[in-house]
Amino acid sequence: MALSQRRLERQDSSPRYWAFAADPRRYRIRDAVADLTTDWWTTKDKPIRAGDKAIIWQTRDSAGRRGVVALGEIAASPELRSDAGNPHWVSP
Repeated sequence: MALSQRRLERQDSSPRYWAFAADPRRYRIRDAVADLTTDWWTTKDKPIRAGDKAIIWQTRDSAGRRGVVALGEIAASPELRSDAGNPHWVSP
């Protein structure tokens, strides 16, 4: 019992890993990665925390390319906000 509790504590304090997918028909992810040091993503109530790690994935584009385009770290806890001024949106 004590061993499993220690494992649970260690897992809870270690960073989690998340994958975020971007459809290039809606969001110019390659441009965003090149231009921005911080970007905002929809989390759908996932238990994401500052310090967690992120993989940014691009879905298939018109040239047939898809895959990981960036690695990152979660900078802040989720919050409600508008992404209305972001110029990388093709179709919000």
